[in-house]
Parts: sequence; structure tokens; C-alpha cells
Amino acid sequence: LALRKDEAINHIHWATTRRRDIPSLMALACDHRIQLDDVAAKAGADPSRIHEFKVLTVKAAAKVAAGRAGYG
Repeated sequence: LALRKDEAINHIHWATTRRRDIPSLMALACDHRIQLDDVAAKAGADPSRIHEFKVLTVKAAAKVAAGRAGYG
């Protein structure tokens, strides 16, 4: 028995677990391998540096967020 297939239980779950208000949300997606491979190729960059770029983007996002809510 999958509880998510019970309409009443599913409704109760969604009605009681959702946040009511999310004033703002900042997100950064930096793990799109195909797109990053394309950018590296167009820029003539070594694709092995993509990992370094991902680490740098996460560090930058964490610094910008500075522990504030709504960033992730």
C-alpha cells in the first residue's frame, strides 16, 4: 500500500506540511555538465577545470548567502 496513492491522506499531507509564505528564494544551479562542457569548449578551457569552477560557485554562493534564510 502506497500512502501517496490514497487521495485523502495525500491531501492531508500537502495541506499540513506546506509553508504558507516564501517571500523570496535565491538559488544557483551550477551542476549542468553538458552546458559546462560546451562553455569550456567554446572558451578553449580545459574541461578538467570544471570541478574547480563548481567548487568556486558554491563558495561564492555561500559567501553571498552569509547564513541568511532564503538562499540555497
